[in-house]
Amino acid sequence: MNYSENGVKKKAEALRCRSVRISKKVQVLFLRLGFLLLIGAFFYMSYLGYRYMHSMIDEVPNVKTIELVPTGKPTLILDDSGETVRTLTADDINRSYTMLDQMPRNLQNAFIAIEDSSFRSHEGIDSVGTLKAFVTGLTNGGNFSQSSTTITQQLLKNQVLTGGEEHDFASRFKRKFKELYMALSLENRYSKDEILEYYLNTIALGQNTLGVEAASMRYFNKHVSDLTLSECATLAAIAKNPVSYNPINHAARNRNRELLVLTAMQEQGLITSEEYEKAIEDNVQVRVQRYNEEYVKDKNPTSFFTDALILSVIEDLKKELGYTDTQAANAIYTGGLVIKSTQDTNMQTVCDKELNDPKNYPSNVKYQLNYQLTIEHTNGILESFNFSDMKKWYEENNKPIKSYFKSERQAHAVIAPFRHHVVTKQDTVIAESIRTIIEPQCSFVLMDQTTGEIKALVGGRGEKEESLCYNRATAATRQPGSTMSVLSAYLPALDTSGITLGNVYDDTKYNYPNTEQPVNNIYKDTYHGLTTERDAIKNSINVVAVKTLDQVTPHVGYSYLLNLGFTTLVDGYSDDTGHSYTDISLPLALGQLTKGVTNHELTGAFATIANGGVYHQPHLYTTIKDKDDNTLIDHTMSTSKRVMKESTAWLLTDTMREEVAEFDSGSVKFGSSDMVIAGKSGITTDNNDLWFVGYTPYLSAGIWCGFDGNRSQKNGNYHKLIWKNIMEKINSRYETKNSFPAPEGIISATICTKCGKLAIDNLCEDAVGGSCKRVEFFTESTVPTDSCDCHLRCRICKSSGLLAGDGCPEADVYDVVYLQKKDEAAGEGKTQDSPLIMPEYLIDSICEIHNASR
Repeated sequence: MNYSENGVKKKAEALRCRSVRISKKVQVLFLRLGFLLLIGAFFYMSYLGYRYMHSMIDEVPNVKTIELVPTGKPTLILDDSGETVRTLTADDINRSYTMLDQMPRNLQNAFIAIEDSSFRSHEGIDSVGTLKAFVTGLTNGGNFSQSSTTITQQLLKNQVLTGGEEHDFASRFKRKFKELYMALSLENRYSKDEILEYYLNTIALGQNTLGVEAASMRYFNKHVSDLTLSECATLAAIAKNPVSYNPINHAARNRNRELLVLTAMQEQGLITSEEYEKAIEDNVQVRVQRYNEEYVKDKNPTSFFTDALILSVIEDLKKELGYTDTQAANAIYTGGLVIKSTQDTNMQTVCDKELNDPKNYPSNVKYQLNYQLTIEHTNGILESFNFSDMKKWYEENNKPIKSYFKSERQAHAVIAPFRHHVVTKQDTVIAESIRTIIEPQCSFVLMDQTTGEIKALVGGRGEKEESLCYNRATAATRQPGSTMSVLSAYLPALDTSGITLGNVYDDTKYNYPNTEQPVNNIYKDTYHGLTTERDAIKNSINVVAVKTLDQVTPHVGYSYLLNLGFTTLVDGYSDDTGHSYTDISLPLALGQLTKGVTNHELTGAFATIANGGVYHQPHLYTTIKDKDDNTLIDHTMSTSKRVMKESTAWLLTDTMREEVAEFDSGSVKFGSSDMVIAGKSGITTDNNDLWFVGYTPYLSAGIWCGFDGNRSQKNGNYHKLIWKNIMEKINSRYETKNSFPAPEGIISATICTKCGKLAIDNLCEDAVGGSCKRVEFFTESTVPTDSCDCHLRCRICKSSGLLAGDGCPEADVYDVVYLQKKDEAAGEGKTQDSPLIMPEYLIDSICEIHNASR
């Protein structure tokens, strides 16, 4: 054995080498095992992927059996008791099938250019776009909404694949896979022309139309085969979003997108530069506006309630279940849905009857003439005329006519002379529409404040001639007048700013801060002087409303309105001229808004006060079930949130209850019972808009009356009588309640109404002009603790009329309680406080008759 030093070193080195060799062998072994495991895992995952893909393929409908033009099953609309009130079928939607060879080549190219430029070359999907969208979807939680969609895929989504299946990543991935797989299969079965024909005959194009033929007749009153290039581009522009881009309601958006369509067609070589230039010179949207009224009356129009319900269901199917516009329309008219509405048919009948009873309106009714005429000249050029053109022609001939007529006969009489002037013997009348609209018009919304369910809704008076027409209850935005002061100024003041109903503001001449613009009261030169918040609400005092909002700040008031469900307010924008618009300003306190509000949302806001400060989103249905009785949407438990304190809601309710009792008892209070009512009137300049929004312990209702064209009215009270007639009949089914119970924490205190502080006995009630003592209600933290400091008892000598001195006989002395008001608070002009203030000549003056030596 070699135990020398070198020998030991060699032995140790050999052992180390063996250890390294063993370690390397083990590492190689593990690497090989790991590699084999990875290969195994890869093949196993591939197998699972194959099985998963195969299972999805098995679920894909066979393209040989699918219906690309659905026949459908009717949809049932039920009332709140489960009775069928309307059946919707394919006959209720404008649909007309047209062969592709009857469609202009420009129409086909317009849709292809803007929706799917590679339609003629791809095999059903856009591979590059789909790959990009797939990667984006994986990194975006499975949201494949940004996926590039071909015309083939759109056809499948609209007609075959139902919405509502995309609840998680797996379901979204599965739906997308089905769509892609079916698109490839569909392209193998049908030609490009067949796919395009199906697509153009089924796509939703707004205004209750499906397909290009129905849309062509709706917008242009002509068959699709007769469309011009610009008209083709206009229809293609709608496809992106039929609600936001239809040329009737959103002409500017449609025009901008029409230009994009024409530009795309030119860039893709589908039209020449000359055709492009000619097309952009044609302002199609102007014609569409004139064509709008030129179609046959609906023989069986849906009601205003059903109209609003249909639009609400379409929006919710899109928003909550991911339906496209076409899918939603197909579901409603051919999908066999069962929609449980919130409508109470008995209540609706009462509303319809009262709102259409001529006896409820002023006797001097007017009629607005809605006239449309389209003619074709011998050179093929179409020309359209409307009432504005007629009015201008009469003015040019020194025979001006008014915008409103005393009778329908008088309105019709002005047509013949104008028609004779514009239509020659060689011209052909393409379409002519003559309609008269009775004025003033109205809208009414009835709600259950405890649930947000709309029990009845009326969008206008007079014969309803078409489905999905102008609905004044949900679509008309009008200025709300003093109703808005309660919501934008007084509500946040009481709720968060420490202000009480007893707080006092000076109602005097006043300009908006940092401007020369005056704040005018309803009666411009009438000022009440020192006024409590309660009295300002009851008397609709504009100056106090503006001062209150100034203290609260417009941003806070605006925020409250958003929480109350208003969607038509404007936070700020500038028009093309650079003029800025915003509702976040002090005129918000007076309801002077950029656009206005709808009756639907205004009633919902007041229903929140009636419900103790809890907002329920107003809704028209509770459940939607499919043809197999599966629940698609359930709104039985509506969206709700607390917007204000319960104490705030009650304080406002008590104030509005007092307003009704003092000012509106003759027109609003029920004659058959003592049912308690709270409510607020709203009147705009010259009675253009007449509002009353009020509630009982059971139901809330809002009524608007006025002319569609903002015409002044002489009678400013008839709308309240209609409100009373409806609510008295409907509330008769309920037990009479004569009060709104106060919640816990409400405390009463006797205050002086000229300073808002605690009243002093034998002082405030003896004030010049009458007692200023009143019981007011507060929350525990806002009860005043200081006593009145605005009244002063003075001893006056009868002989001199000056302040009595020690020398004045008691028999000649009497007491007067004057109002102490600072000079700067008296304003520039007189107020109702002026006679109550201590005259200047009394200040520092003592009776000299009895106190000469003093």
